[in-house]
Amino acid sequence: MRPIDSFESPLWVGDIPKDDVVVARVEGTPIYLSALQNQVDRAGKDADPTAILDRMIEMELFAREAFKNGKYNFAVVGEAIKKVLTLRWIIRHMEEDISPADVPKKYVDLAYKQYRGVYDHFERFLVVDIQVLCCNDVWAANCFTDLYDDKEKQKQHLKECIDFHELDVQKLHAQLSKAKDLEDFRSIHELASMDLPNSILRSQYQTAATVNEFDFQYDINRSYEKQFEKVRYRMLYKEVMDGVRDAYLKVNKKTPFMVQPIRSPIGWHLIYVYKVIPEKHMKVDHPKVQKEVRKGAFIPWRKIYFLQQMENLCDQLGCEFHHQRMVPLQELDDAVR
Repeated sequence: MRPIDSFESPLWVGDIPKDDVVVARVEGTPIYLSALQNQVDRAGKDADPTAILDRMIEMELFAREAFKNGKYNFAVVGEAIKKVLTLRWIIRHMEEDISPADVPKKYVDLAYKQYRGVYDHFERFLVVDIQVLCCNDVWAANCFTDLYDDKEKQKQHLKECIDFHELDVQKLHAQLSKAKDLEDFRSIHELASMDLPNSILRSQYQTAATVNEFDFQYDINRSYEKQFEKVRYRMLYKEVMDGVRDAYLKVNKKTPFMVQPIRSPIGWHLIYVYKVIPEKHMKVDHPKVQKEVRKGAFIPWRKIYFLQQMENLCDQLGCEFHHQRMVPLQELDDAVR
């Protein structure tokens, strides 16, 4: 940064376009239309040119006052200018110079890994599952072990519980099958009696009636057993997954639809399928995946990149950098190494 010797210096006035128009003078020093236009453009579409020109004149007078009082030195002006220029570079670089296209491959790969299920999956079924379960454990072999030591008695008690609820489940299914859409289904469900079974039988059979909303993917062209050999997605009971698949094919893949009551090893499932996302297998190098994943990863990556740039600037300028404040972002950075 070179010092000026007067306010007529080209270092102060700047480059003047040919045939530029003078819009004001401050103690003889011109303020040109191009300089005013530049400030108006920076201020945005609702800027008031007159107010901005007044501010420019005011700043010229402030500069002269500082110059006359010996404030024009590096300790005062130089440091301030350096801070302003650094801030301007940071803002311009972070907001204008970099884009999702600059996100490094390792961050894109990490983001894709986290959201792979959005782009690479078999048929994805979005369902509401009203469960009337006779056991709190997912394995039938673990049911009623607190009541009976004999395995056959445990199995018999579980069967009796499931058999007992069949009629109530069929009645509830008939009501829920009238639903036209998800909102209608929820309304009918709220009105339907969910006290299944009554309190005495609930105590007797340890029955739990719950409502769950979830999604799962399933290869409708392969058997449950084949898919279970190599699982990388959520597997439910065979009766549930095959039941949903068969109903889906029966209605010619149209949604929404109600599945016939499904009897699983531990109870009943009344499943309403309100949406099915068709199978697709888009890898990380697919153009659409690249565009969407980079867009999603851009802001988190930019936070890391910003701190890295600040550390580099501090190394160059001799400022203090607080490494401990980088810890949360550093952990994210380490995750992709």
